[in-house]
Amino acid sequence: MLPRIFAICLVLCPTIAAHAYAQALSNFINVKQYGALGDGATDDTKAIAAAVNLRVSAGALSVYFPEGTYLISAAIAIPSDIRIFGDGALSIVYQQTPGKNVFQAAAAENSSVAGVTIENMSFRGSGGFQNSYALSLSSARQVVFQNNSASAIPLIAIGSVADSGGSHHSQQFQIRGNHASGQFGEGAAILVAYVSDGEIADNVIDGYDHGIQYWGGDAARHPSMRGVARLKIASNTVSNVAGGIWGSAGDHIEITGNGASNCADVCLDAEGSTHVTFSGNTIRNSVNGGIATFYGSAGVVITSNTVYQDENHGAALYFHGTGVTSDVFVSGNSLQVLGSAPAITTDLDVLAKSEILSNQISSAKSAAIRILEGNAVKIDSNIIRSGAATAIAYEGTSGGFITGNTITNTAGSLALDTTQGAIHILWRSISNPGQHNQIKGNSIIGFPISVNDDCWGDSSSFNTVSGNRVDAIYYRANRQSYHGVIEGNYKNSTVPTLVVGTSY
Repeated sequence: MLPRIFAICLVLCPTIAAHAYAQALSNFINVKQYGALGDGATDDTKAIAAAVNLRVSAGALSVYFPEGTYLISAAIAIPSDIRIFGDGALSIVYQQTPGKNVFQAAAAENSSVAGVTIENMSFRGSGGFQNSYALSLSSARQVVFQNNSASAIPLIAIGSVADSGGSHHSQQFQIRGNHASGQFGEGAAILVAYVSDGEIADNVIDGYDHGIQYWGGDAARHPSMRGVARLKIASNTVSNVAGGIWGSAGDHIEITGNGASNCADVCLDAEGSTHVTFSGNTIRNSVNGGIATFYGSAGVVITSNTVYQDENHGAALYFHGTGVTSDVFVSGNSLQVLGSAPAITTDLDVLAKSEILSNQISSAKSAAIRILEGNAVKIDSNIIRSGAATAIAYEGTSGGFITGNTITNTAGSLALDTTQGAIHILWRSISNPGQHNQIKGNSIIGFPISVNDDCWGDSSSFNTVSGNRVDAIYYRANRQSYHGVIEGNYKNSTVPTLVVGTSY
């Protein structure tokens, strides 16, 4: 049997191979064979459009840009089921007209373009404010944009009609291995809007207004909108932008293993989004927050990130805006702030039902953690270093737990000040009194006041301070008898010495 099969293959295999090779050649278009010069001086728009249009009639699958600089002055409309490729940095397409895309979907296929691959190309734009891209598609499926470079023009925009149902979403796309260099005013290097099931990975972006942006609706105006779903953003490097990697109105967003630095606004941000993971990212120097949430996000996991903020930048983690962000889990992060901002901070009435667990937190000149009018926030088993007289400011926050933390002051000798305290529980208003909190099992070193139950305006705090290693505990009882519990706290010394509360 084997000799017979071998004999048949000797006859047929060369014929089959030759047929496949001939078919591959018939499906291969070199733009220079259709009039494009790529000489950096001639407008090649018509020639490139002719080559792409020939692909439709000839059934070609691939359009090749050999080495050259191809000047164009209008967008090139591309159909479905097309591969455009070149010789990397040697194959340059230069869009001379501001506000024009390089490639975009053909008008007849704008609602159903699919099967588009663009790879190993180099794109240049004319700079300035951009609403144009190297590739712009709407309601697209099965798109691959990889190993391309761009300067003075953003890389890619994939969009769809504004809905949260997903029936018209762009789907199944991969944007990976691209490089882009721009400046402020040139839009988002990568923008995906009303999409699902996509991956953005291993891209390097420097400059632009935003590095990578997802958009699923205006979370401020439509808080229930979730126009982006199942998006993975991994191992990208973004620098010198306003917003690094951020988006609005998404669900199941994974932002992992990225590096972001020198962000004029925020480096990583989720606005009005649910089931968001920030994990393993490295963040350096962001003005308004290394990692942030905005507009009532929920189910946010922030784990194993490293955030460093120098003296000129803001908080490492910032929970802000209108709407309550809830069910946040912050664990295993290294957060260091050298300036005057807290390492972790919130706006008023923003954070609820959340945990800050087992982090390394350092703030040189401010409280390491500041929670403003939060609800049921647990701060547990963190190693906290603060250069201020307050390490944890729990202001108008009730129903929380501050347990098992090691808190050390790094500022040296401090004067006793009853407006401070390593853990400071502060009454802010009748509606935000700072009540029913548990402060237990903490080790607090180097603060004039270790715990301050500052229940000004309502001395019925019902806070419990117990089992801590401390130097001093203060509580306010100027209007009526104190109704908190202070028990079982001991001095930081080899000799067990009970610490009782001091009223003021």
